[in-house]
Amino acid sequence: MDINSTFLKISGSDIIYPYDIANHISNNPNTYEFLYSFSDETIETLASSSIYLVIEKEPVLSLTNYQNIVEQTPIQSGSVYVQTYSVEDVDSDEVNESKWEYIRKKRDELLLETDWVVLPHSPITGSNLEEWIQYRQDLRNITNEVNPFELNWPTKP
Repeated sequence: MDINSTFLKISGSDIIYPYDIANHISNNPNTYEFLYSFSDETIETLASSSIYLVIEKEPVLSLTNYQNIVEQTPIQSGSVYVQTYSVEDVDSDEVNESKWEYIRKKRDELLLETDWVVLPHSPITGSNLEEWIQYRQDLRNITNEVNPFELNWPTKP
């Protein structure tokens, strides 16, 4: 545990999470040192001020493209609190539109990178030029696909 650990504070019936421990230290300078030497005494001292260490865990959840992980208020486990998560469904139209925006942006960047190929003084000619022209057309057609999560991006010649 150190100053970068996550804490919560219980104030009456309210839970302040995450709790700014740096602010607590500035108001209680005698607590600064013990945060760098983790011990049971540290936990007890913080608990006497209704401040608790939060044990952070990575969420172990399977998600679809239309779900988000949402951090919940930690739950008490002994003298510490443990981070919890839930899965929230999101609007599929909103997710799809966001994904299509990303795809259009990426497509535009790829087209911009290859603009030089179709300029009049380009060193690319003949069948190589035709391959580049087809690649650029395939990029333009990418937004005609049905599912933005199952795209096959064209390969540069």
